[in-house]
Amino acid sequence: MFTNLRAIALLSVLTLLAGALAFVTATQAPGVMSVSVNTRSATERPGQLLVLTLNRVPQPLTEADVTVTPAVAFTARSEANRVEVQFAEALDYHTEYTVEVGVTGLDNGSRATLTEQFTTPKASLVTLVHAEESPDRLLRHTLDPLKGAVGIGAEHSEVVFEHPHIDDYAVLGDRIVAVTLVDGGGAQPVLIDPATGTGEPLSSEPWPSLTALQADAQTMTIGYLVGAVSDTESHGRELPKALLLQNLAAGTSMPRQVTAGQRASGEPIGIARWAMLPKFSAVAVERDDGAVYVVPLEHTFEAKAEPLLVSRDASVLGVSPGGTELMIEHDGHTVSIDLEAMLDGGDEGATSASLPERELRQRFEAQHPEVRVGEICMSSNDRLAAIELGAARGGQATTVVVDARDAQQRASVLGAKPGWCR
Repeated sequence: MFTNLRAIALLSVLTLLAGALAFVTATQAPGVMSVSVNTRSATERPGQLLVLTLNRVPQPLTEADVTVTPAVAFTARSEANRVEVQFAEALDYHTEYTVEVGVTGLDNGSRATLTEQFTTPKASLVTLVHAEESPDRLLRHTLDPLKGAVGIGAEHSEVVFEHPHIDDYAVLGDRIVAVTLVDGGGAQPVLIDPATGTGEPLSSEPWPSLTALQADAQTMTIGYLVGAVSDTESHGRELPKALLLQNLAAGTSMPRQVTAGQRASGEPIGIARWAMLPKFSAVAVERDDGAVYVVPLEHTFEAKAEPLLVSRDASVLGVSPGGTELMIEHDGHTVSIDLEAMLDGGDEGATSASLPERELRQRFEAQHPEVRVGEICMSSNDRLAAIELGAARGGQATTVVVDARDAQQRASVLGAKPGWCR
């Protein structure tokens, strides 16, 4: 009898606990099950996402329910149990961000504030060091804008590649493409794995000349100008200077020539300058005759989507920091072309513009009239700029990193040809 009473008492307690648990669960506000954010990508380009997966569906979310500290422009939305905060601009380097999201349960009206924190990585910069009595080296420097450079000089910086003659290079995500000069003449692109320092040739034979190397990590595409191209149909005749693209998403691939019109003879018109357009999976090319076109990558790789004429007489200068505007020079003026509007079939909205690199050059040269300034380029989030300084007699070239807002120096590293320019 006592055993039965104990069993009944235990069952009663369990029933009460189950009821209490069910009540707590039913009245519980949404909580976080998982968080996803690519902090590296968030410093490289706008539009990156912080995604919260919740344990229950919240009521529809608006920007008023979200706070980001330090302040940054963003949009917010929810779908089912997924909350997305999309950053409208690239984030600062080496910064702790706090995101607070106010959520209300769809089924029970319970409200909670969810707090998530993440820290963006430090900036990194690759430079090229030429040496008379040793191989050329590519160095990767880790930068902290507030504390200067970590590992200044070859004895502390990471050597990612060595070769007797490195002419140029471009950063391709976690990898690097270098242009190496070979014995007997010619240049060859090489895909480098920084983890091992080994390189894989991207062409079966060296090119007579190879210049204007650029890379796009989003599409894993590289491009470069070659001085001469031969194919089976030309029977070894030299064609005009050509822009070649290679897609490395699935490993090495054969280079494909970019075409934007032909001569009366049927040969492609040569390319004088070009720029990668990562946001649009396209390239901008300036032909030998001065015409500027936007050529989709699928036109080159898949024979789809025709090139679009931008101007019949202009020079390609580059791309705006946000990647949405093509900067050209026309009649002595810098002009900005709205690529989104143009590719959507609307008015491209050409407006007068100025290049931040030009303004920064003027400001820095005014502050340091004694130095010879080479390349200048912005970091991927436009907060910093790398400025190449010519070597003093008998010395090595250096690159200084400055705050893009006031040109004040934040770091100085060994080497030239800063990777942000490539």
